[in-house]
Amino acid sequence: MKAHFLLILIVLTIYSCSKTRNTSDIVDGKKDIQLDFAETTDKVFCNPDSIIPSDCSGGAFYFSKKGNVFYNFFCMGADSISYLIGKYVITDSLVTCVFNQEFSFYNGEYGHSQDGKPINPNLGQLKDAREFTLKLNKAKCELIPYYFLLDEYKIYVLRKPRSEGSIDFISAVKKIKILSDM
Repeated sequence: MKAHFLLILIVLTIYSCSKTRNTSDIVDGKKDIQLDFAETTDKVFCNPDSIIPSDCSGGAFYFSKKGNVFYNFFCMGADSISYLIGKYVITDSLVTCVFNQEFSFYNGEYGHSQDGKPINPNLGQLKDAREFTLKLNKAKCELIPYYFLLDEYKIYVLRKPRSEGSIDFISAVKKIKILSDM
C-alpha cells in the first residue's frame, strides 16, 4: 500500500512539474522585468529559429513594478537613443501598454565621445508624446511569452534577454536621473 501511494505521489509530482510554466518571463506587476523583442516570420509565434537577424528590427521593454513601461526600438548606428514611456495594464490574455512620453538623448557614434566628453544620457529631454497603444498578446508557448503586431506584415516576439549581445535595459534606464524613480 505504501509503495502504491509513493508511486502515485511521484507520478503526480513529475506531471505537475512538467506542466509548470517558467514564470520568470511573465509580466506580473510585482517585479521589474526586461523582455527583448525581435521581428519574426513565425505566425504561430513559438519558433525562435524564425527570428529575423537584423541590426534594426528589435529592442527591449522594461516593465517596472511601479506600473511603468519603457520601450526602446534599437537601431545600430543611430546617433540618438529614444525611450517611449507609459503605463501598462495586465489582463488574462494580454498586456496593454499606453505610451505618452518620450525620453531622448544624443548618443553620438557608438563608443565615441561627444566633443571630447563622455556621452551623458542625463542631458536628454523628457517630452510629452502623442499617445501610442501597443498590445502584447500572450503566446501559447514556453520560450516566447508575448508577441505583438505593428501591422499585418510585421510580427514581433518577446523573450527573456539572451546573455550574448543583450543590453541591461533596466540598468540603463535607472542610471538616468529623471527616469530612475519611475
